[in-house]
Amino acid sequence: MGGSGGHAGTGLTGPTVARLRSVLAKHIEHPDVADPELARILRQVVTEARHRQIRAEQLVVILKNVWDSLPDARYAIDREAQVLVRQRLITLCIETYYAA
Repeated sequence: MGGSGGHAGTGLTGPTVARLRSVLAKHIEHPDVADPELARILRQVVTEARHRQIRAEQLVVILKNVWDSLPDARYAIDREAQVLVRQRLITLCIETYYAA
């Protein structure tokens, strides 16, 4: 996907992945707080994914990979909270994808 301008392994652009990582890192610090920035970046990610013809299931894998690449995702919160936050994030991503 490098030839299409996508960030290596994701299909999304580097700036989009960097912004997503940044917002997710903040979300990990305060997982119980509603984050309008998270909703905005997910809309941006979905728009870009649709433009690049990335299907919803591919986008979920991308999101999981980005989440799993965050060092704080493993250590900032306990395992049960990690699973719940990740599931909520994936649900929000899917809802955003199909609402667009």
